[in-house]
Order: sequence, then C-alpha cells, then structure tokens
Amino acid sequence: MSQDYYSILGIERNSAPEAIKKAYFKLVREFPPDQNPEKFKTVRKAYEILADPVARKDYDIDSKLGDKLAELFEKADNEMDDERWEAAIKYYNTILSMNPNSLGALNSKGLCSLHLQRWNDAIEAFKVLVEKSKNSSIYLRNYGSAYLEKALNKKDSIKKKASNLEKAREIFTKVLEFEPFNTGIYILISNTYEIQKDYTGAIDFLFKIVKTEGELHPPDLDVYAQLIHLYIISENQKALDVTLKNIKKLLKDKMLKEYLIFQLLNKIEPDEDKKFNIHYSQAALKINPRHSLIKKMVGMLEAKEELKTTLQKLMSDTDIVHPVKQMCKSLAEEILYDTDTEEAFMDRVFKSMAEIPPKKVKNSIIIIKSKYPIIYEIEPELFDKILYGI
Repeated sequence: MSQDYYSILGIERNSAPEAIKKAYFKLVREFPPDQNPEKFKTVRKAYEILADPVARKDYDIDSKLGDKLAELFEKADNEMDDERWEAAIKYYNTILSMNPNSLGALNSKGLCSLHLQRWNDAIEAFKVLVEKSKNSSIYLRNYGSAYLEKALNKKDSIKKKASNLEKAREIFTKVLEFEPFNTGIYILISNTYEIQKDYTGAIDFLFKIVKTEGELHPPDLDVYAQLIHLYIISENQKALDVTLKNIKKLLKDKMLKEYLIFQLLNKIEPDEDKKFNIHYSQAALKINPRHSLIKKMVGMLEAKEELKTTLQKLMSDTDIVHPVKQMCKSLAEEILYDTDTEEAFMDRVFKSMAEIPPKKVKNSIIIIKSKYPIIYEIEPELFDKILYGI
C-alpha cells in the first residue's frame, strides 16, 4: 500500500481502538483543517480506515501482499490522490483481477465511481462489500453515501429521489448500530431530511447527539456547524442566537473556535449572490468577535448586500429612464459578481441614452446621486460626465 496509515497517526500496528482515537484527536488539534487541509484529509482517511475493525483488517491484509500488488496499490492510490478517477479505477481493476478478495481495492474503486457520478457502479461495489463484511461501518457508510449522492441527481423524479433518500437513511441507521456515537452519521441522516426541505426533521435528528455541556471535541463542533447551517437556511434567527450563545459558553479553546469558524466559512457558496452567505460569516464573527479577517468579510458581504438591495430599488424606480438603469445594473454587477461589462453592451446603452431627451437622462442621474449614492459612488466620474458633459 502506498500510505502507511499507522505511521500517519503515529501509532503502532497493534494499537488499541482508544489509542487510535486519541492519536486522531491529537493530530486534529495539531493540523486543523483551516490551516492544513491536505494534511487533515490524510489524517482523516487514516483514522476512518483504522477505526473500523473490518476495514482495518482488510488494510492489514493488503499491506502484506507481494511487491507487484503493492506497486499497483501505490499507483492507484496516487492517481486517486490526484483525482484522476478513471486511471485509478483501471489500476484497482487490475488488482481485483489478481486478488478478487481485496476489499480495500473494491472500496476505493467504488469511491472513484462516486466521484465520477456513476452512482449505480458505486452502489453495486459497496453492496458487494457490505454483503462480504456485514460488520463494517465504513463500507455501510459508503453504501449509504452512494444513495445520498444519487438522490442529488436532478434528472431523477421526485419519487425516485425520495426512494434513494429513504434507502440512504435506512443504511446510515444501520451504521449507528455499530457506532452509536458517530456524529458524522447523524449529520448524514440530517442531510437526507434537509434535501427534502424537512428542516424540522433534520434539526430534531441532530439533537439526539448534540452536546450541550462539558468539553467539546471536533466531532461535536461538526454537529454544531450543521445545526447552525440548518437554523440559517430555515431562517430561525431565535434558535440560531440561542445556539451561538450556548457555544460561546462551552467553547474556550482557541484552536477549537478556529475549527468551528472554518466549518462555517466552508459553507459559503462561491456564488456571492447566495442569500445565506452573509449569515455564515456573521455567525462565525459571533464565535470570535475579534477575528479581523472575518470582520472584513462581514463588512464586504454587508456592503454587497446593501448594493444588491439598492440596485433592486433603483431598477423599479419609474423616474429613472431605462438606459440609465441598464448602465447602473452593469456597473453594480461588476462588483457583485466580479464580472467585466462588454464594451459593445455599454456602447448600445449610451446609444439608447442619446435617443432620449437629455433632460430626462440628466434628471435620472440627479435622482441616482441623491437617492442611490451607493450606486453613484461606483463610477462618480462617469455619472458626472453624463450630468455635466465634462
């Protein structure tokens, strides 16, 4: 195998489950995901394999194979690490042709299929794994995840999506029989409700595992991050405020604060037009009000939110002529969505302005300057040029 999971966690091959868990928590503190995302990913993968007795046994068996298989595993794992899923599958297929009992290779092949959105191939691989290793929680979890991912396929009917979510929920519930305190599984089950917009069901399920007193660990913060997310998208401000207040009481460790903040900021969508983005950054700021970077982020998002709201009002203002509205929209969207306006478009806008009585155009600019100063300040020289002819 290309990666020695025992070495990654810094433990002996005969280490007990408690030692594995202790080593993992220690490394999470040492390499938090916000500062060391790649290292954290490697540590997490090692922990998931070694914490599962069946997956650990399969890993130990594969580790003792001959040089040829070891070399193939190394090549396959490297391709997988580089996200070259097709190439990785070819190597795993070769391994399986030489050793059909390599459950580790079949599991990795299933994960590659999942990344390629070949949900049926992934489901079939994990189904075989579950049938061969009925006591493996990691194979069960991957099996459920395949159904969960398939449920997100927009081409499927509502009925088919509901069926896949129900199957995922059923499988994840079986995982809890082996790992009743696995917070990640509670979050996955919560996700199945969230996809159906059953936010109450998602929140109620999380409350079965949420920790309201005592010392918090990273898995507890994963639950809180999901809970905050659900309160934000369900627009339950009262419950959100209560939860953030409770977290502040429980969370004293600076590193853990950073961990939770990272989880919240990770939920921000790249498209800055997403209505909830500002709420994630505001929640993060409440956890650490002195965080200068988040202060700047909140300020930026609030400014963009104000710009967007102002633009909507301007566009419905009947006293402003259409070409001027189009110009304002273009200028604002350059800031909101980080885009560049085509010169040809602006040429058409100015041509349209020229066909309107100058008094109406100038009156529109005066209105913008007085009622919508945030729009005017984007390009004051341009507005003044139109107004005064300078």
